Amino acid sequence: MSEFISKKARRGLDIQDLNIQLNHGIIEVSKNNKLINVLKVHKNCIIKQENNLIFISNSDNLVNAGTDYGNFENLIQGIFKPFTSRVNIKGSGYKVILTEKQITLSIGFSHVIIVEIPQGITAVIDNTKKSTGKATLISIVFTSSSIDILSSFVSKLEKLRKPDPYKGSGIGIDTKYYVMKKSSKKGGK
Repeated sequence: MSEFISKKARRGLDIQDLNIQLNHGIIEVSKNNKLINVLKVHKNCIIKQENNLIFISNSDNLVNAGTDYGNFENLIQGIFKPFTSRVNIKGSGYKVILTEKQITLSIGFSHVIIVEIPQGITAVIDNTKKSTGKATLISIVFTSSSIDILSSFVSKLEKLRKPDPYKGSGIGIDTKYYVMKKSSKKGGK
C-alpha cells in the first residue's frame, strides 16, 4: 500500500477548515457546508484526513496513487491560491468585448466570435494596451481554482486563431513559446 502525505499539510497549510469526503471515486471538498470543488479519482483511492494531514493511498497501483495525489494537490492549491493564465491577442484591428459570462472577439474573420466563459473562471482585461506598429496587443487574465478547466478553456481560445509564425498576430498563451520565422524577401540588385 502506497501512502502520500500532502506537502502543503507538512508545511502547515491550514486545511482543517476544509471537509474532504470520498464518495464512489469522487472527492468532494467543502468549507462551511458549501461545496467548493469536485475531483474524480481512481476506484481504489483511499483518502484519510487526520488533524491537519491528508493521506492518499491506493492498494492497487502506485502510479494511480501518484496521479491522484498530484490532482488532489492541484485541487487544494487552487482553493487557497487560484491559478492564473494570461492570453495575448495581437493583431491589426482586433477587438475584445468582455462580459461576465462571455467574450466577444473580432479577430480578423468576417464575423465576430462569441465564446462562453465556463463557470468557475473569471476574466479581466489588462488595461495596458500596447501598440506595436499597426498591431494592437490586448491581454486578458483568466483565474480559476481548477487548473483543468482553466487550461482547457485557454487552449480552446488559442485554437480560434493561433499566432501567425511570421507576424505573430493571433491568440497566444503568455507562458507558451512560439517559434517566429524570418520572412525571406527577394529582390535587390
